[in-house]
Amino acid sequence: MRDRRGVLTPPEAGFRLERHAPAPDLAGLIDFHWHVAWDLAPGAEHVQGVLPFPCVNLGAGSDGLFVHGPITRRDDRTLRGRGHALGTRIAAGLFPTIAYDNLEAHRTTDRILTFGEAFGPDGERLAVRLPDAGAPPAHRALVEDLMRRRAAARPPDPQALLANRVVVAILAEPTVARVADVAARHALSPRALQRLFRRYVGLTPKQVLQRSRLHEAVERVTAGDGTGADLAFDLGYADQAHFANAFREATGRSPSRYGRGPYTVAR
Repeated sequence: MRDRRGVLTPPEAGFRLERHAPAPDLAGLIDFHWHVAWDLAPGAEHVQGVLPFPCVNLGAGSDGLFVHGPITRRDDRTLRGRGHALGTRIAAGLFPTIAYDNLEAHRTTDRILTFGEAFGPDGERLAVRLPDAGAPPAHRALVEDLMRRRAAARPPDPQALLANRVVVAILAEPTVARVADVAARHALSPRALQRLFRRYVGLTPKQVLQRSRLHEAVERVTAGDGTGADLAFDLGYADQAHFANAFREATGRSPSRYGRGPYTVAR
């Protein structure tokens, strides 16, 4: 899988991102597995930005085990020397269906959970085994075994599936800018949509709409597709200045400077 959407300006050398499809029986629950590795020159460092999707990610890497809830802002990591991370992205809206003790998505927002907090005794057992998994395929197999056990423990949740469909629709059509329009398309009131997202997604509908537009903006700017004015109009921003400010806040660079030279954190 070559899609790098959400990853902001990786270094030109010494950085590798791979994405792998899950087992067919888990395709509805897992978006993909990912593997990031870096090997930078001595003394070099790179601040790697990620504009995350509205999803929970879990895995292990140079900094240890992690279960990251959905993030409201850009996630910046300073890379030095050599390191790696292996992770799994759970499909938007579906984490509560496999979480321990009815953990709702909003309780994970901007948080790093332990495997036990996220998945209970099943997660604690995985946390013991995962650091010694070895090669990435063995790591993925252990994670998928956990996903299967957690999914089998509960019947399908129609509301979670609805939340997932709404998020997928938003991501597929980034030019939609109004929460009311999204709600109407799915026969919901705006308030009902907000409650659905609070429980199952962990970000508000407005935040997911904004993230989708910015993902699309980054892709188009990277491809040189249109001027700032064109992009502002196509993506539903009030004007070019509004678009440029949103882009700069999200990526750390203006549209005209994005992708030029090392990525740095906006201060």
